[in-house]
Amino acid sequence: MSNKSQYVLRKFGPITERRDYSISPKKFETPDFLKMQRDSVEYFLTKGVEEELRNIYPIEAHGKVKIEYIENSATFEYPNKTEFEAIKEAKQKGSSYYGKLKARLKQINDETGEVVSAEVVFAEIPIMTYGGSFIINGSEKVIASQLIRSTGAYFGVNVRNKQANDLFNKVEIIPQVGSW
Repeated sequence: MSNKSQYVLRKFGPITERRDYSISPKKFETPDFLKMQRDSVEYFLTKGVEEELRNIYPIEAHGKVKIEYIENSATFEYPNKTEFEAIKEAKQKGSSYYGKLKARLKQINDETGEVVSAEVVFAEIPIMTYGGSFIINGSEKVIASQLIRSTGAYFGVNVRNKQANDLFNKVEIIPQVGSW
């Protein structure tokens, strides 16, 4: 019997490789469970920010100064490093892995008629890693999706009481407002 084990190297994510010692040729393909969250963040950065800026602007200050958002000028600037390098550096330094949200604004002074246009950094927005987490102050944070129960009465029949080890019926009332 030979001492060498037969295995296949399989990729898991952009940098992780694992040895697969399975005998069965059939492979169960797991779905990408993080795709929905990554797509949601990508939508926010590409389209959602633009929609919100259009809803907020123009801003007027007592009829004297007006600030307008120049449409389709919002851009998200990623760090100049690879994701792996930027994440490693953020964890070591205790900083955040983020990008800059920039947009062009136009300031109109109604009294003088002066118009000034400039690119403004709106915010530093955390970037979601390929693994679905964010690096905030050197710590990895994740979004935990929750199922929210609907308001109303929930009935349980023959529910076992663990302390007394007997069966009983139960009604659980979940209010529309407040804790339950």
